[in-house]
Amino acid sequence: MDVGDNKESGSKRTIVSGLVKHVPREYLEGRAVIVVGNMKPSKLRGVMSQGMLLCAMEQDSNGEVTKVGLLEPAEGSQAGDKVTLEGYTDAGRNSYIFSWR
Repeated sequence: MDVGDNKESGSKRTIVSGLVKHVPREYLEGRAVIVVGNMKPSKLRGVMSQGMLLCAMEQDSNGEVTKVGLLEPAEGSQAGDKVTLEGYTDAGRNSYIFSWR
């Protein structure tokens, strides 16, 4: 996956996800997505994963996932562009803690 962080060498990142049941491979191929890339690489299912795809999901009343959608970058975005959240700035970047559950 090209995330724009190593343009000189042309290298790409490997991302391992659990989306196979929710998002067809053909849908992902060639699509612009948002990747969390500032995390320590870790081995998942025997493969070194170097990031995480950012998705949203819906659950039913039993907590079962019923729908998964990829968060997509704004039109005109390029690989490596920084993602920002409305209302948050870099000024206090350590004061915002997001919990991934």
